[in-house]
Amino acid sequence: ALSDDMPPPPRKLALALAVGLAFGLPDTSADKGAQARPAVAAPAVWKAGVKNGLASGLAVVCSKSLLQPFDTLKTLQQASSSSGGMVAAASKLVSAHGFLALYRGLGISLFGAVPSMSAYFAVYQSSKALLLSHATFAPPLLLVAVSAAFANTIASTLRVPCELVKQRLQAGVYPSLLAAVTSLNAGGATLWLPRDAWLAQVARDVPFGVAMFITYESLSRSRLGRGGEALADEQPTP
Repeated sequence: ALSDDMPPPPRKLALALAVGLAFGLPDTSADKGAQARPAVAAPAVWKAGVKNGLASGLAVVCSKSLLQPFDTLKTLQQASSSSGGMVAAASKLVSAHGFLALYRGLGISLFGAVPSMSAYFAVYQSSKALLLSHATFAPPLLLVAVSAAFANTIASTLRVPCELVKQRLQAGVYPSLLAAVTSLNAGGATLWLPRDAWLAQVARDVPFGVAMFITYESLSRSRLGRGGEALADEQPTP
């Protein structure tokens, strides 16, 4: 007979996760550790959230700086009707505007991405810790999903205006950042946060973020083989 402390097989874990999320039923591993979740002081929660936010902001600066040329070429190819490949698009852009043209929109991209991703991880970690500490009646993975959805909604709202400006700069709609900002300001607040663009961003980011964090937390719990304790152990220490 298998010990109660052993993690469930992957198929059973996936099935239990799907049923729990669809019908709100707690999984067996969550029940086992639900009453053992420690209370977490609010100052410690927010302190840990800020630390996660700063770390994610630094990571965004590094990743955006390295990948910006590919992002620029992607936007150009999406906006162009020509059938040329990435190399052809890069050669054409560099020949016409110089190498730095590959980094069009990097400044506004960082201006939007750093705060949004910092808020994303800060809100997620803080919300998860608070919910796990106080909502002991709910399945831990359900609380993870709620935290991820809430954090992604906030991050998407912060990200949309800067993404809008960045893509238009990359596509050559505006010659400079100042021209883009001036044009959008003249059109009012609705141009900075178009409803359709915001809904599209949220519809893309929220399901992805929920699936990503549920997968991560499930794999962490399965690897540690301690049921719901893996989620509780990640909470900041008071």
